[in-house]
Amino acid sequence: ISYYEFGKAQVVMQYLGYLDSPLPMHNHSVVIKVEASTVSVTDVLMRKNLWREATPLPNTPGVDCVGRILRCGKNASSYGIKNGDRIVALAPYLGGNARYVTRGADQVVKIPETVDAAQAACIVRTYLTAHQCL
Repeated sequence: ISYYEFGKAQVVMQYLGYLDSPLPMHNHSVVIKVEASTVSVTDVLMRKNLWREATPLPNTPGVDCVGRILRCGKNASSYGIKNGDRIVALAPYLGGNARYVTRGADQVVKIPETVDAAQAACIVRTYLTAHQCL
């Protein structure tokens, strides 16, 4: 799912189909196969061009995701992660609503196998918001 212009979801969202999984962008990055992601108010504001920063186009929504590391850059293991690890990621312009996401290894956190993917995707942003309010 992606959009090339700003506006209502029914008008601007496009399904791109199945895309090949990306390669790590650099030695310290990982490729994540997404299990779950959310649609947050941040995504809505970005799509409507009301976000506090300029949103680059085209944009794939999803500022958070849960998934498994599919591929690691050469030095990603120095962050204590490896292929197959279950992780959560949160970042503007993450593109978490895609099937695959590439992120820096320092931008992901391992999560337990027993945590439901949809619940983990939702709690990350909620927890961070609550923590920042303290």
